[in-house]
Amino acid sequence: MTVIGTNLKLKYVFDSDPYKVGKNLVNSSIAICKPSIKTTNENDLIIIFTISYQDEIIDLLISEYKYKGDILCLEKEPHILKI
Repeated sequence: MTVIGTNLKLKYVFDSDPYKVGKNLVNSSIAICKPSIKTTNENDLIIIFTISYQDEIIDLLISEYKYKGDILCLEKEPHILKI
């Protein structure tokens, strides 16, 4: 989050780890929530910070959460994947 700065207005921070859900993002008042079809599709853009799981997350967003929007991928050279 420090890299992005404070001008970015986040609607949600998703994590499927049950130990993180319900807690706040470090140094923030933003709560971490479990993704759902409703919450993921309320976004025009999803940023994937965990590059080691990027492909798995993209597959889940499309297949399980039926996401139809843009995904900012940060692995290697940052780029936007249009779904």
